[in-house]
Amino acid sequence: MTINMYEQILSGIDPRVSVAAKLRALYPVIERNLAAGLSYQMILDDLKEVGLEIRHGVFRQMLFRVRKQNKAATPPTNQPKKTESPPLPASIPTPSVKPEQTPLPSVSTPPKRIESPADLRAIRDMEIDLNALRERGLARRRQEKNDEK
Repeated sequence: MTINMYEQILSGIDPRVSVAAKLRALYPVIERNLAAGLSYQMILDDLKEVGLEIRHGVFRQMLFRVRKQNKAATPPTNQPKKTESPPLPASIPTPSVKPEQTPLPSVSTPPKRIESPADLRAIRDMEIDLNALRERGLARRRQEKNDEK
């Protein structure tokens, strides 16, 4: 099945183009296969069957470069910017908020169990808000200090 997809894509490409250009055209299918659990060697064997013989190290390097190009080509997602409120005047008392009342979203939750490579990628790509972690640590220290008194 995968070999048919490779052949179909390669049939629409001029055979005189570089191996890197062919790999860029095959990239979405290769990534889907890697996500499905196929190894690099299995993919290389399939590519060899369709007439595209690449050494393992060269293949990995080309994939790295294509991924890098695709990452640079995709615009970053528009995340809402955090707006900081202006500081309150000294005459207005600041409300005391306990850390337990307002949990800080510092780390996105990882999957419960790791069952596939996709779960590992989800952990690797977790969003970690370092400022929120810092605030959480400072709040914990303040709470411990208040508990000691």
